[in-house]
Amino acid sequence: MRRADRIGMNMPGRSICNIASGRTMENLKMEKYVYMVRSHGNVIEKLLDENGFKYYTGDGLFKLEILSRCEVLLPGGRVTVDKKILDQAPYLRLIVKSGVGYDRIDIESCTSRGIYVANTPGTNSISVAEHTLALMLAVAKRLYPISLSLRCDHPDFWCRDRYEGMELNGKTICIVGLGNIGRRVAKLAEAFGMQVVGYDPFAKQSVVPVPVEVYTNLNEALAVADFVTLHVPGGADTFHMINTASFDCMKGDAILINASRGSVVDQDALIEALQAGKIAGAGLDVFEEEPLRPENPLIAMEHVVLTPHCAGNTGEAHLRIQYGCMENILDFYAGKRPRYAVNELS
Repeated sequence: MRRADRIGMNMPGRSICNIASGRTMENLKMEKYVYMVRSHGNVIEKLLDENGFKYYTGDGLFKLEILSRCEVLLPGGRVTVDKKILDQAPYLRLIVKSGVGYDRIDIESCTSRGIYVANTPGTNSISVAEHTLALMLAVAKRLYPISLSLRCDHPDFWCRDRYEGMELNGKTICIVGLGNIGRRVAKLAEAFGMQVVGYDPFAKQSVVPVPVEVYTNLNEALAVADFVTLHVPGGADTFHMINTASFDCMKGDAILINASRGSVVDQDALIEALQAGKIAGAGLDVFEEEPLRPENPLIAMEHVVLTPHCAGNTGEAHLRIQYGCMENILDFYAGKRPRYAVNELS
């Protein structure tokens, strides 16, 4: 069983200290003050209590008086940790980001100040992979406009004549990014009878699922796909990775799925491609600007399915994330490098 699948799923009653080498915290001299900008769940609060930590759970917005005292920060997904925030946190030594993405954290500034940044890789990969398939099915089967037709003041049961769906079986899916999530999507797609191609210049061949045909040129991979799904991190290297040139390469009946980061797709280019019929539809869980503005054209498009950055929002993922966060915290207070640290300190 994969390690990330074990964490938190079969451990009721086990002390988190057993995960972190069995050491207790009582004899450590640090105050051990943890600031969770938003709630991360009851489990981690219980674990913090059991291990002698002081903590404060906020409402999603930074409170400077709390920030100025904390040694450990759990920012959550909506806030940005930049130099301005770091200037207000003189005792901060560890930032733990729930989930995988940490593009809202200034890693360089943290490293220069001796602050570890850690995440919880693999904890939500199952949830995000399943959500990806849900988006694919919803767009392919035209579920959004069909559902609306039955939920209006004058339900149109025979709307099905206007909204013909398509099967996934036999179609080709291009997975951009073959990390934990991308590889899980590949297995799910194979179960639907899909042909799987992929693009990831950093993936080791040894970890790529055997049925996946890996392309070395992104545009060539896009050109053969009926579905394109994105599973890459945000940041400068992937900013607008999918753009006007990308849509020009894609099939006219292709569907784009994005459950990674909004910045990966040039939203203006996507809107133009959908309006011009360059692609057939899209399923989006992330956006360049979050939350969406009411006037965003994507909201009015019936061939687009939208969800509010919730692909990893499942009870199972939340439980694994809480244990993963606690593992990082205990490693740090045991004098170790946090096991999921994304930076190195000298």
